[in-house]
Amino acid sequence: MKESIKNLLLLAVVGAALFITLNKPTEQAVPLSAFPAVTARPAAAPTPAPLDAYRSRRNQERAREQAALQAILEEGGASREEQARAREQLLALNENAEIELAVEAALASLGGGLCVARAGEITVLVRQALTEAQAALILELAQAASGLPREHVRIAVL
Repeated sequence: MKESIKNLLLLAVVGAALFITLNKPTEQAVPLSAFPAVTARPAAAPTPAPLDAYRSRRNQERAREQAALQAILEEGGASREEQARAREQLLALNENAEIELAVEAALASLGGGLCVARAGEITVLVRQALTEAQAALILELAQAASGLPREHVRIAVL
């Protein structure tokens, strides 16, 4: 008999819950026009890191210089002296590019950086402080790539 009473009470509770659920007032759906209009705006392009921006500009400028010098060499209007000067400048541009690439490849393993080779001077910019061994390695590599003495190679930490 106790079981029967428990079952009846359980049935009454379930019935009451069902009754309350079915008789509960329904919520009205809110039309989308009730919300303010949202417009998508394109996000601003991320600004490149200063070293990467410089490297990009340097490569673009170098390509323009090489094209101008190559045009002097290929066109017949330039004197022999002008062509010789253009050859020397083109050779210097290519040598500087090779030095910068060699040093920057080594810098990539040390957290990145930039190398600027101009007029017999090399400046190496690094993102973090280097140990003595790392600095010596960069100096030696820059010296070997350029043929310049160590006093013409500088390392600066950004």
